[in-house]
Amino acid sequence: MTLGDFAVTSFGGVDVFTFVLDINQTNPDPILALNHVSIFMGDGSLTGYDAGADTLGGVAATWAMPADDLVTLDYSLAAGSGRGDMFLYVPISFFAAFGVDDHLQLFSSFGNDPNNNNDGFEEWSYLSCTRTEGSTCFTPPPSVPEPGTLGLLGLGLIGLGMSRRRSNV
Repeated sequence: MTLGDFAVTSFGGVDVFTFVLDINQTNPDPILALNHVSIFMGDGSLTGYDAGADTLGGVAATWAMPADDLVTLDYSLAAGSGRGDMFLYVPISFFAAFGVDDHLQLFSSFGNDPNNNNDGFEEWSYLSCTRTEGSTCFTPPPSVPEPGTLGLLGLGLIGLGMSRRRSNV
């Protein structure tokens, strides 16, 4: 993806790019350790991650999670695919030297912790730019929750009861 694909949002008064991590664990222990995230800028074809140097294809990370940090995620708090278990906000100031056509590549690693339950799969997404006017990107509107299944079932039962009542009259 290119920097122009990202929506700029604000978090804590700082303009940021928003990344969303969705974890999926299948074992009874829902804990997963995220032990590293790095973001690299290049032409989109960087390969060969070197953990010791924190480089991808010989390119140093533009932004990286501090080496001593560890994020412990609990899948059971937002179970299910596609819900987003963690949001990562990276200030856009880290990307000031790059243009909208420059490619961003994200690298992450999981499980180097006593809580290393990594039996599922993890997927990253980002808050994308859905509409632009000039150089301004607009973020998608907040999603409207769909009615709950129980509410729909209740409405169906009421309708069924009313139709039976009409047929008895």
